[in-house]
Amino acid sequence: MHHPLTQHPGGHGQQGFSTLLAAVFLLSGILLLGALNLQQTGADTAAGDLARDAAASLYLAESAVERAAAAYARGSDCRALVSVRPLALGNGRFRLVAARPTAEGCRIEALGEVPRTIGAPARRRLAVVLHRAGTGSIHLAHWHEVLQPEPAMPIPGTEAAAGEP
Repeated sequence: MHHPLTQHPGGHGQQGFSTLLAAVFLLSGILLLGALNLQQTGADTAAGDLARDAAASLYLAESAVERAAAAYARGSDCRALVSVRPLALGNGRFRLVAARPTAEGCRIEALGEVPRTIGAPARRRLAVVLHRAGTGSIHLAHWHEVLQPEPAMPIPGTEAAAGEP
């Protein structure tokens, strides 16, 4: 009596092994493509987070400009506009880092910052000249972004002594 497992007429056992080997390679390829797709998705998410934080820090710097413009319109002295302590807004903070009188009005520099869980915080710095109009309103002139690196803002409770920027 012939046992069907011991005989391989026509190479049927090798054909099963070839099919199994092809299935393993096919599954390996699918897993590799899935891993590459997952890696690309993670990179896209990280880039989106960076863009969102950069935009949010710009909006925070604009908030500092608006706050300074309102105080200047109410008659505040230019140098008194500088913020010693950052103000929290949303998931970030802002402050005025410089203010000095000029022939045109009051030149201010505003900083917006959004902390990140990994890496340096997103920071945007704006320089603006505030000019008092005759009607008590403020005209914003020479609005531009300052592209120099800025040190991190102090964490509330650990700031430098009052009077230090």
